[in-house]
Amino acid sequence: MGWWKTKWESVGVSQNSNAVVAIFSGLLFVTTVFYTFIACGQLNMMKLSERPWVGIREITVESVTYDGGPTRPVFRLRYHLENVGHSPAFTRILPKIMIEGENWPNQQASACDKTGIERIPVYTILPSFPMSFDRIYDRQSGDVVRIDYSPQFEITREQSEQPQKLTNVGCILYQSMTDGKDHHTWFIATISMVDEKSGKPPLPGKGSPIKFSDRPSEKKLCVIDVLFTGIAD
Repeated sequence: MGWWKTKWESVGVSQNSNAVVAIFSGLLFVTTVFYTFIACGQLNMMKLSERPWVGIREITVESVTYDGGPTRPVFRLRYHLENVGHSPAFTRILPKIMIEGENWPNQQASACDKTGIERIPVYTILPSFPMSFDRIYDRQSGDVVRIDYSPQFEITREQSEQPQKLTNVGCILYQSMTDGKDHHTWFIATISMVDEKSGKPPLPGKGSPIKFSDRPSEKKLCVIDVLFTGIAD
């Protein structure tokens, strides 16, 4: 109290009036900076809370056919997407199937580089309304422009006779309908045989390789270990 009293008495003298202005100007500056910082932080939080966030709930194997033999299995996978954000999003999904040994990080990154994106249909996903989209993996899909974008997939005869570990990687590209900003989410999953005894998907991390010369049907295949490999931005 003594210090404040001395200061107040000193500024009461006319020659110290400039000190009063300096003190209150300094307090006003600090207060303004503080509230500006708080307001900017709240604005950023509001933007984050209002933006879309699109990810995968589940991937299911809908069908597998072998019209071209065991080296040309044609997969139809269904991607169950969900927008857990608070605004609608224009959404595309670019997936690939890979055999163990291929460089999946590079393949995944290439899925997010928007190559051939003009061929991929756009879907509007509303918050809290999950939607499902099919993708067909066919050898000739790279040469045929289809309404439903079809990634290529083909194996050799030697690969078809040996159990193969398959990885499904890809990228979800989506654009906010509120501010037009682009976002993406990477994902990775394992295509596996179902458990022989129970007929159910194996436990996480316990997937079984697939022997295509046996021509397993969709009832014997499943997709497990669906993970997001990058932060949705």
